[in-house]
Amino acid sequence: MPYRLALDIGANSIGWALLNLDSAGRPCGLRDLGVRVFPDGRNPKDKSSLAVARRQARAMRRRRDRYLQRRAALLNALTRFGLMPVGEAERRAVAQLDPYALRADALHRRLEPAELGRVIFHLNQRRGFRSNRKTDRSNEERSKIREAGDRLRAELTRGGYPTLGAFLAERHARRAGVRARLQGSGAAAYYPFYPTRDLVAAEFDAIWAAQAQWNPMLTEAARDTLRGILLHQRPLKPVPVGRCWLEPGMERAARALPTVQAFRIAQDLAHLAIRMPGQPDQRLSDKQRSVLRAALEAGRDLSFDRIRKMLGLVNGETFNLESAARDKLKGAETASRLAGSKGPWRDIWTKLDEATRDAAVTVLLEAEDDAEAVAELVRLGVPETAAEAALGITLPEGHAALSLKAMRAILPCLRAGRRYSDAVQDAGYAHHSDDRDSEILPALPYYGEVLAERLGTGTGVETDPPERRYGRAPNPTVHVALNQLRQVVNALIRHHGQPAQIVVEVLRDLGRSAFERSQEERRQAENAKANERRKQILRDYGQAVNRRNLAFLRLWEEQAKDPKDRICPYTGELIGITRLFSGEVEEDHILPFALTLDDSFANRVLVLREANRRKARRTPHEAFGHTAEWSAILERIKVLPEAKRWRFAPDALERWKGENADFLARHLTDSAYLARLARRYLQAVCDRDQVWAIPGRLTALLRDKLGLNSLLGAGGKNRADHRHHAVDALVVGLCDRGLLQRVTTAAKRAEEEGRRLLAALPEPWLGFHAEAAAAVARIVVSHKQDTGPQGRLLKETAYGPVEGREDGRNVRVRQPIEKLADWQPSDRPKKGQALIADPELRRRIDAVLTLPDLKERRAALANFHDAAGHQVRRVRTLERQSLLVPLRDQRNGRIYKLQAPGENHCMEIWREPDGTLVPISVTLFDAATGRVPKRHPAARRMLRLHKNDVVAFGVGEARRLFLVKQVWEGLVVLTDLRVAAAEDFPDRDIARPIYARPHRFRQEAARKVKIDPTGHVLDPGPLPW
Repeated sequence: MPYRLALDIGANSIGWALLNLDSAGRPCGLRDLGVRVFPDGRNPKDKSSLAVARRQARAMRRRRDRYLQRRAALLNALTRFGLMPVGEAERRAVAQLDPYALRADALHRRLEPAELGRVIFHLNQRRGFRSNRKTDRSNEERSKIREAGDRLRAELTRGGYPTLGAFLAERHARRAGVRARLQGSGAAAYYPFYPTRDLVAAEFDAIWAAQAQWNPMLTEAARDTLRGILLHQRPLKPVPVGRCWLEPGMERAARALPTVQAFRIAQDLAHLAIRMPGQPDQRLSDKQRSVLRAALEAGRDLSFDRIRKMLGLVNGETFNLESAARDKLKGAETASRLAGSKGPWRDIWTKLDEATRDAAVTVLLEAEDDAEAVAELVRLGVPETAAEAALGITLPEGHAALSLKAMRAILPCLRAGRRYSDAVQDAGYAHHSDDRDSEILPALPYYGEVLAERLGTGTGVETDPPERRYGRAPNPTVHVALNQLRQVVNALIRHHGQPAQIVVEVLRDLGRSAFERSQEERRQAENAKANERRKQILRDYGQAVNRRNLAFLRLWEEQAKDPKDRICPYTGELIGITRLFSGEVEEDHILPFALTLDDSFANRVLVLREANRRKARRTPHEAFGHTAEWSAILERIKVLPEAKRWRFAPDALERWKGENADFLARHLTDSAYLARLARRYLQAVCDRDQVWAIPGRLTALLRDKLGLNSLLGAGGKNRADHRHHAVDALVVGLCDRGLLQRVTTAAKRAEEEGRRLLAALPEPWLGFHAEAAAAVARIVVSHKQDTGPQGRLLKETAYGPVEGREDGRNVRVRQPIEKLADWQPSDRPKKGQALIADPELRRRIDAVLTLPDLKERRAALANFHDAAGHQVRRVRTLERQSLLVPLRDQRNGRIYKLQAPGENHCMEIWREPDGTLVPISVTLFDAATGRVPKRHPAARRMLRLHKNDVVAFGVGEARRLFLVKQVWEGLVVLTDLRVAAAEDFPDRDIARPIYARPHRFRQEAARKVKIDPTGHVLDPGPLPW
């Protein structure tokens, strides 16, 4: 029997439902339900991509490795040229020489070969910062470094220092700091000075020139070799730029290019329309667009108030793009930053044609050093003074979705007032949503193979792995979700064959960035706070705290900011809070629910009952537009939010339908980018005309009216149970023209009978609720498992080994002195408190720790100096630590540091010959390095449990399945597969976690089971405990 596959795709879950279809393609039975849960690839605390931390750690390792390689190469070259002794003892003697004094003396006296080698080696140790235009444009830290470098150059000139070394030697002699250290905090933090690579290079050249007069060994060949090693800088690896989907052979254009910003401005103006209450939207005339375009392209941001003045609008007009979140149209940023203030670019910018502007900005974006940028700009006809003035300007980052070629082709159409979708076609391209490939595959391939043109980041090289060949989604959450979608759909196809129809809902949070997610969480927190406030108001007025009353109170607050303005928009009568619950007030769907199926707060206002009867099932304009009351109504609605106000216009219903003249089609078409992406991907395994994506506006309403909220044992949607995703998918699967037509008919009947909204809907087919309840009960939630060793192998803190102490303190560690502020003096230390290694330093710091005020202690420690007058920033302490991992020098096997292991990778349970069960924790470091924990030689491993493994307790009907949540020393934390949030789960017994030790696993006949992406359990049966 053919079936319909329904999918509810979220950021870390996929709910799915299979509905049998009759001969007419209508759902007639429920075949199965399921849920797949997976991590979203982000840090749960700040929502940043997990790849960020890995990338930063990898970059630090590579920088360290490259430094060591450069140091070794330099040491070998110095030895080869006779500037460094070969023996280890002689080298240690050279290392004791004062490099600062030698660097200052090198210009005035002959240095011994080893002394010169010591100078060059020291130059390599801190060879200075080298600026790169491409990486430093928006880096605040590097901007501070550049400013400190400029200060240092000015100080060298002012003080008459011939080299950087002479400057540092003078500071070293008077015991001033010679390292660049950040001073101050926050935005006011700065570096007093910062050595730069060019100063180090100049010092090397000056020293070599001076010493070559006295030492014939210092040849040009030796100079070039040593200078090349000292100043070598790896070229930047270019960041791959995505391909334009309209011009697949072209790269996407940088956002800083003037043409890209002109494209955005033209697109905004093409969509901008003037609104007057009760009147259709009025699009801008060519002249109006031209006036605004000139100002915006010149770099000015235009507030909507300013636009009203420029267009001479004085009758309370608003704009369709105007909202509380958007109060202006953004101008061309690049023009604003280059030519927006007094300077050489102000006159030059207007004289350059668009192509030359693009070329000039490209130079500023791509040139790696200032000299190259100035030369290229001069070649384009820019005066040298203007070129130099542009070097310090920060330009917008990122890339647009299209190439410069495609934008230049489409731009004239946008400037003529054509909407984007029409302009794309006018320019000779296929419609932006046109997908031509109709081949049906037996299974979903890697998503990049189907969506390669939309991703635009693939290499196209056949021998590359799929992710490199076809590209990948830049958003890690989208990448993970699409890969999991492939696993779920392909597993369903293996079990059930190819689907005849697919309907999908993509939740909006899937494509959100970390910032957008944090904003959404903040909005939800504000809504929750507002809801608690409304509950208290209801209690104060003696009203029941229920959904209806909370909705009434929210609508009342949305009616106007000032309670005195909260009136019935149709009659003008005041609706006070006491009248609100009197029965005289009703909710009204501004655009009739029977015509729109829109039950959002934006489509609801509070009105008096008799006015609602007069309006009936009509739009406000249809009901009152022909009456003398209409002008008064238009005045009253000015206090309503814009999201409600526009619905009073004569063409509001047509505007709501948008491009879909059939309003049912609107509810069956999700035009969001990710929904189109998912739809296109799923068309690879199903007839393209039988795949549709729905926006989900009706999911909550239909779930309630179909009686599905009770399936999970809660009054409303039970988000604490992972299975709610499957229930949502079931509702998604029912969303077709047939169901929506039945909803519309029921809504019309409800309005005709005087009811506010439709009552419960009839079953889609006989026995629907019983089938749904049975299917939900059968669901085995599938959790993605990953047993590979992933994560931090070792914690960051490094310890040095200490031997022979009677107090048991076996390691030493350096830590910032500020951390000692909450310590107790060493004669009465806190439990577990470390001991400062140096006795004299310990005694002096103990005196600070006796200060009664914490702020005083922190201030004293921040300015603490040792007996010689040196500021102390870190202290060496002695601690007692166990279970540390020793790291050995590969040359001699000596332990040079110890580090604490990272998280546990898994826990193994071994049964010894006498039947004793022994738990052994395996750390990530053990797993990655292949270290085998000690155990009895005749022991047998019974279980190896990783996080997110599934364990079965009991057999047959008594079998229960649990998810491994945590693995500790000898203890495993288990939770029910269904539990998403234990604190909100309705059944407390199911929600309560199990803390299991090895003997519990034996008692329960435990074993590890596998669950495939569709919830099928592979159970090997009881183990011989």
